Amino acid sequence: MWGFVTVLNDILVPHLKSIFDLNYTRVMLIQFAFFSAYFVFSIPSAKIIDTIGYKKTIVAGLLTMAVGALVFIPAASLPSYPVFLTALIILAAGITALQVAEYADPQAVIDAAAEHRVEMFCPAVVEDGEAFTLSRPPHADALLEARTRTATWGSRG
Repeated sequence: MWGFVTVLNDILVPHLKSIFDLNYTRVMLIQFAFFSAYFVFSIPSAKIIDTIGYKKTIVAGLLTMAVGALVFIPAASLPSYPVFLTALIILAAGITALQVAEYADPQAVIDAAAEHRVEMFCPAVVEDGEAFTLSRPPHADALLEARTRTATWGSRG
C-alpha cells in the first residue's frame, strides 16, 4: 500500500522543478529529505513499537502519513518549496513507522517455523514492489502536467 506513496517523489520532482525553478541541488534535496527520514525515524519508530505495540504504531503511521498529505494543501496554495519538503518529511516519517511495524509483527515471527522466517518477509517486499510499479499509470504525468501548467500560468497571470 505505501509503495504507492514511495513513488510520489518520482512523479513530483519534475513538477516541483518547473513550479519553483529549482536547480539540481534543490531537486536532489527533495529525494534526500524523503529518504533521510527513513534513517532519522527508523529507531524512533522501533521505540514507539516497544511502547504502544505494532498495531497502534501502524495506525499512528497512517495518521502521520495523512497529516503529511494534508500539508501538501497549504504547500500548493502558497506555493512554498520549504512547506513541500516538510510535507514530504512528515509523509516519510509515517511510511517509516509503517514499514518498521510491518516487519515487527511478533505473532508472525512466533508462528513461522525457524526455517521459513526469512520467507515470511518476502510477500511484503513483493507487495511494495508491485505497488511501486502499478502506482504510476501512463496518464499520471499528463494529469500532473495539466495541473502544473494551470498553477504556473495562474501565478503569472
